[in-house]
Amino acid sequence: MSLYGLLRQREAQQNPIKVGVIGAGTFSSAFINQVKITPGMKLACVADLEVEKARQACIAAGWPEEAIALCDSASAINDSVSGSKVAITDNADNLINAELDVLLEATGVTEAGTYHAWTALGRRQTRDNGQRGNRCTPG
Repeated sequence: MSLYGLLRQREAQQNPIKVGVIGAGTFSSAFINQVKITPGMKLACVADLEVEKARQACIAAGWPEEAIALCDSASAINDSVSGSKVAITDNADNLINAELDVLLEATGVTEAGTYHAWTALGRRQTRDNGQRGNRCTPG
């Protein structure tokens, strides 16, 4: 089955891939626009130091203001996603610690990207208790 077919299957099962995006610049804005029309994927959260930039990226992609929630913790992000809203946060660690399927790091800042990737890999290993996929052990 094709990737598109698998995404359509997830859509039919009402089990979309929950995606978190770190950064609200040009690259992530293009992705945010695309995910809105891609079956089987759901934009769960956008993290940016400038939350207004994240909010504007979501609005520009077609999310209404009432479908966007400002969140200050991983649990608040999880609640927002369960409530069918797009969460925005100014702290990427909140997004990394939320229950998401995919993280897209799009800050364009090497040091920040390295930190986010390393932290997310460590978080995944802890969450999955070392049971799936390739793993890195921080530190």
